[in-house]
Formats: sequence, structure tokens, C-alpha cells
Amino acid sequence: MAEGTQPEINEVTVTPEVYEAYLGLLQEVELHYINQCLNMQENSGETQRRLRMDDQRLKKELRTQEELTAQNNYLQKELIRLQDVTATQRKDTENLRTAVEDLTNQVNAQKARSNNEEPNWESADEQQRPECWWTWSPGGLMKFGLCVGVVTLGAVLLAKTFKFM
Repeated sequence: MAEGTQPEINEVTVTPEVYEAYLGLLQEVELHYINQCLNMQENSGETQRRLRMDDQRLKKELRTQEELTAQNNYLQKELIRLQDVTATQRKDTENLRTAVEDLTNQVNAQKARSNNEEPNWESADEQQRPECWWTWSPGGLMKFGLCVGVVTLGAVLLAKTFKFM
């Protein structure tokens, strides 16, 4: 053989050591493949467990979201009802304010009239009447009549006694 040239290989001779090394390598590759499959199964089980947990969490969040939506709908209806009640109360308050103003105006007008007129003691309460005995009420007229009668009787008796008549 000339230098720099390689011999032709027509036949491969495998020695028992090479064959055993090849079988050992093949077993290692096979074990590696089996381990990868087992890891994938374990990972698949872990993934399935995670997926189940995520599914349960999402279902719980969905229930919570549905509950919150129901509460929100109730609160919106309650808000509308309270706004209606508030509007009604505002109207009632305005009506009461107007009524109070009207009554105040009537009282002020009555006070102004009573300040400009003579008091009507006949319609007044007993506590508001003056202590005068000569007022022009029915009881006062009787007292006045009695007084006039007594004075007249006294004058007649005095006149007869002193003979002025």
C-alpha cells in the first residue's frame, strides 16, 4: 500500500469486545428512551393533576363571578328603587316646604290683621280675655247691668233718705 492512501474496506470484522460495547451502548439508549417515556408519563400525570386543579379553580372562579353578577344585578335594582324613593321624598319635602310657607304667610297675614283690628273677645279663650268686668260679652253686660242697677237703687235710696226728690 502506498503511503497516504487508505485501504479499501470490503468486510467489517466485529470483535466480541466491540459487539459487547455496541450492545451496552444499545442498552443505555434503550434505558434512556424508557426513562424518557416514564418521565413523560409522570409529567403527563402531573400535568393532568395540574389541569384538574386549574379546572377546579376556574370553576370556583366562575361560580364566584356568577354570584358577583347576581349581587351586582340586585344592587343595581336596589339603587334604582332607592333613587325612586329619594325622588319621591324630594317631591314630598318640596310639597311640605310649600305648605309651611303658605301657613307661615297665612299666620303673618292673620297677625297683621289682628294688629290693625280691635280684638274680638267673644271668640277669644277665657285666658286671653282681659280682667275687665265691663266688657261687651254676655257675662260682662250682665255685670254692667247689675252695677247700673245697684248704683241707681243706691241713688234712689239716698235721695229718699235725704229727700232730694
